[in-house]
Amino acid sequence: MPSWGIIRSVEPAGFTNISALGVEEQRVNVIVDPPASGRITGDGFRVEGSIVTRSSPRALVIPRSALVRENDATETSQWVTYVLNAGRLERRTVRTGHIGNLGAEVVSGVREREDVVLFPSDQITNGARARRSGA
Repeated sequence: MPSWGIIRSVEPAGFTNISALGVEEQRVNVIVDPPASGRITGDGFRVEGSIVTRSSPRALVIPRSALVRENDATETSQWVTYVLNAGRLERRTVRTGHIGNLGAEVVSGVREREDVVLFPSDQITNGARARRSGA
């Protein structure tokens, strides 16, 4: 069960660390005051956490990998996705809200419980026959 702490300070400069797998990681030290839980931790206690920068419990979110940028080189570029509809792929223009690394908020263009194609290639065409994976 998560316990919430209060961030006291974030150091002004980050640093690069090499992980055990040899991957460069960008880090910054953050000082967090733990909740008054009565438990005492020692000096140098390490905490791994996540930072929520945006939350909307009623938002419709699809995987970021389902979106394709159309007319990428122009100012009129827009997001599209492919939805499985009655055994056919249907190309849809999607209006997005917040887009993160893994998910994208959909404002219009896709409805809840519709199946979207992940990682659509340029070989996919509107109206092509398709079926759900594993179906």
